[in-house]
Amino acid sequence: MTLYFVMYTVLFQMMSIAEQKTDGTWDRMMLSPVSKMKIFSGLFLYYFLIGLIQVGLSFLIFTQWIGFSFGDQYGLLLLSISLFLISIVALGLMLVSLVKTPQQLQAVIPIVATASAMLGGAFWPLEFVTQPVLLIFSRVIPIRYGIETLSDVIVRGASMSELVLSYGFLIALTVLFGAIGLFFLERKHN
Repeated sequence: MTLYFVMYTVLFQMMSIAEQKTDGTWDRMMLSPVSKMKIFSGLFLYYFLIGLIQVGLSFLIFTQWIGFSFGDQYGLLLLSISLFLISIVALGLMLVSLVKTPQQLQAVIPIVATASAMLGGAFWPLEFVTQPVLLIFSRVIPIRYGIETLSDVIVRGASMSELVLSYGFLIALTVLFGAIGLFFLERKHN
């Protein structure tokens, strides 16, 4: 559920981009002398850090106050969370690029986040899903790979070599969503 809630946090934080698009600030920023690479890198880093802080606090509460153990492979946990968060930031940029108003984004975020959680296995294990179409859709949902990698590291003590495929899917989804988002966000200004 931590991954589900961090999706909400990161995506709703992106409401500021939608507001900037409607009030004209975004257009001025795209035409400013600051390179687009710096603008988009800064946005990625900002939203990534917001998500990382939220997940970090959740894990801290679970380990220190509740006494839950996440194992001892902190590097792989951090890598799994980081790749998931980067894919969510890219998904958010894609969503922001496709909507015209903040109100549209406000309507789209709960639909996308909840559908992602359902299709990705946050509400119930994917082993319970028997519909082939739903299982195909789950392949393009970042939360699926976030849950898989975290559970593999925590429960099974998986090694890096066992996680390469899931990490590859997260990276591929990041590239896909990011490319679509960046294309449409800067399309007007080229």
